[in-house]
Amino acid sequence: MEDNLSIVFVEGHEELLDLLKPLWKELNKIHMTKSRYFKKQYENKSFEARKKQLLKKKSLIRIDLVKKSESDIFVGYCISSINKDKEGMVESIYVNEGYRNRGIGDQLMERHLEWMDKNRVKVKNITILVGNEDVLNFYRKYNFYPKLVMLEQIL
Repeated sequence: MEDNLSIVFVEGHEELLDLLKPLWKELNKIHMTKSRYFKKQYENKSFEARKKQLLKKKSLIRIDLVKKSESDIFVGYCISSINKDKEGMVESIYVNEGYRNRGIGDQLMERHLEWMDKNRVKVKNITILVGNEDVLNFYRKYNFYPKLVMLEQIL
């Protein structure tokens, strides 16, 4: 990790999905480790399936990739969507461990929440994995609070 971190945001839409694949895989590994009940689902989850799921939503999608300036090394990303009912969803956000606590996640959230505001969303949501509750404090800074707990039967 550098003392003088210089980063660049690459903003786009569906065309950026393939570029975030390595970062998504890292996040999926974290989910696989932290999941209390559904480890197998994360073991078997592919990026291609997640990409298909996002594109199938037929929502407006925004992607920000974060890269170290002067390189093509990506260190973080955020994906958000807005559906036809003007409901915004932070679909996924991730920053490499070596770049956390440097404000990158905050900048990603601010950029995506501002995008949702400009698009006049009525409600903003984010889901977190049971087992990954340590991220709740981060989201509370943006006035996100637990509303429901959805249970899923293990088959």
